[in-house]
Order: sequence, then C-alpha cells, then structure tokens
Amino acid sequence: EQLEEDIYAVLEDIKENGVSPEEVERAKTRARAQLVNSLDSNDGLAQSFSRMQELTGDWREVFQDLDAIQRVTAADVQRVAKETLQRSNRTVAMIKTADDEDSAAESEATAAAE
Repeated sequence: EQLEEDIYAVLEDIKENGVSPEEVERAKTRARAQLVNSLDSNDGLAQSFSRMQELTGDWREVFQDLDAIQRVTAADVQRVAKETLQRSNRTVAMIKTADDEDSAAESEATAAAE
C-alpha cells in the first residue's frame, strides 16, 4: 500500500513538474537502441513489421519510429502524463504469496483479539 502511494506521488510529480531533458534523452537513447536491435534479425524484422502492420495498417511505419522518437520532448512527456495518468484510468494488482496471506490473517486476528 505504501509502495502504491509512492508510485502515485511520482506520477503526480511528473504531471506537475515534468521530467528533465536528460531523462528524456536517456529514454530516447534506450528506445532507439531497442528499435534498432529489434531489426537485427529476420525474426526481429518479421515481428516488427507485423506489429506495425497490425497497429497502423502500414509495415513501413517501422522506419518512421526513429524520427518519432527523436522528436519527443520533455514537454511532450508532461503533456501526455497529464492527459493519461489519471487515477480513474489506473488498474492496480497486488501479487501476494500464500505466506503474505497467512501473515495478513494473523495480523488481523491479533488486532481483533486486542
């Protein structure tokens, strides 16, 4: 629960204050590298082309991605964050082990006994 609130705080900070140009450049570098690496094999080409064909209707859009990545700015990130990172759009899943469930049940039983 604390982690969830911490994540929400980071998202709100991005919406209010944006991200630094350096953070955007690092993300763009990673995105470009992933795109280029995905085109490094026949299998990667086939997957990239078929994914883009499905998403846009034109497999050639794969080659436009590098330009699109390069055009992203810190202001774009903040604008999109404000538009999309709304609490009403979120889905939260808590993954717990059986031990977590047992501990939670014990804590509830102890609290009820007190």
